[in-house]
Amino acid sequence: MELPVFIINGFLESGKTAFIKDTLKGEDFNDGTRSLIIACEDGEEEYSEIEMQKVNAKVVFVEDMDEFTKDFFISKCNESKAERVFVEFNGMWNLGDFIDKLPSFMPVAQIITLVNAETYDMYLANMRTMIMEQLFQADVVIFNRCDDSTDKGKCRRNVKAQNRKAQLVFEREDGSLDERPEELPF
Repeated sequence: MELPVFIINGFLESGKTAFIKDTLKGEDFNDGTRSLIIACEDGEEEYSEIEMQKVNAKVVFVEDMDEFTKDFFISKCNESKAERVFVEFNGMWNLGDFIDKLPSFMPVAQIITLVNAETYDMYLANMRTMIMEQLFQADVVIFNRCDDSTDKGKCRRNVKAQNRKAQLVFEREDGSLDERPEELPF
């Protein structure tokens, strides 16, 4: 049986934990399917055991990339009786190396990269290679915490220069989609 893997990528404080929790509570995913969450870093927000029981999810914490072996994946999937896997991926680790370690029964269904629009320029200036790697492999890039000063055109150009297929979403601080028109050209 194949277990689809959803990789939620981004730097610390980009909203990965909140995104996974909100996803599991949403209509499309809150259907009783058993989920395994592999959390690769501790952030500001935490997983509550009671909350996870309500959405039929088990959380496993990993501190080092070396923990990812075929035996690790098999044992954690069997223990949780998972039917799908969410990976809250550490943005400082190499995503390609992680994907290479996944066993054949765990195909990547989707890679979602979360970007805090408030800190994007700082990461772009200081860790350009690392952020570009995250953008390069993403199916969806969500710029969250957008406000009226967010340069959506610049964000779009930077992502599309790395990854033309990526879908971009701009989200405001309150979680609503930012529907303001972008400045051209993009």
